[in-house]
Amino acid sequence: QSQRGGGWVTSALSARLAAAGEVEVVYELAERRRARDLYERLQLSALWRDNDQIMRTKEHGRMVHSLEYVRTMLPDTESALILLDAGEHGSAGTALILTKQSLTSYPLPSAETVSPTIRRLVARLESGQQEGPDAAHLGAALLAGAMPVLEKEGIRRLVLLPEGVLNRVPFDVLRLDGRYVAERFQTAV
Repeated sequence: QSQRGGGWVTSALSARLAAAGEVEVVYELAERRRARDLYERLQLSALWRDNDQIMRTKEHGRMVHSLEYVRTMLPDTESALILLDAGEHGSAGTALILTKQSLTSYPLPSAETVSPTIRRLVARLESGQQEGPDAAHLGAALLAGAMPVLEKEGIRRLVLLPEGVLNRVPFDVLRLDGRYVAERFQTAV
């Protein structure tokens, strides 16, 4: 997974804004970054195909979805969208939890902190071994902060949107309070 340009600036800013209660601003920044990344990938893809149908700048703005629009796309009150962005270059990361009722955030560790644990967990699973203690450590680091909101709102389904190194996390095998995430929630990544 390649590193985003200027990602540490965005991570640090998002973490500070979230800590100050500006969760909607953090959402807007994350959504704009996702739209920009998608736009750039589509542009590159069009260039590789030698395609004259390169998107115009005004189309880029249409890829940004408002908070209310995304909230209407949640199928029911038992579903939540969790955006997970580990901080880069030692900065704290931020997770956003969007439900029909609320938008909240909680801090995440930096990518440098969780990367070794992710690598070990993935290596163990790929070699056919049990997940070991790393599943509980990552569950605590990445999802435990969401549990108060998820339990309070009766959430049973999670749509997880990991960024960067978190794309490698096998979320279903993470453990929370001794149980697999897949035992507690229906998940989609």
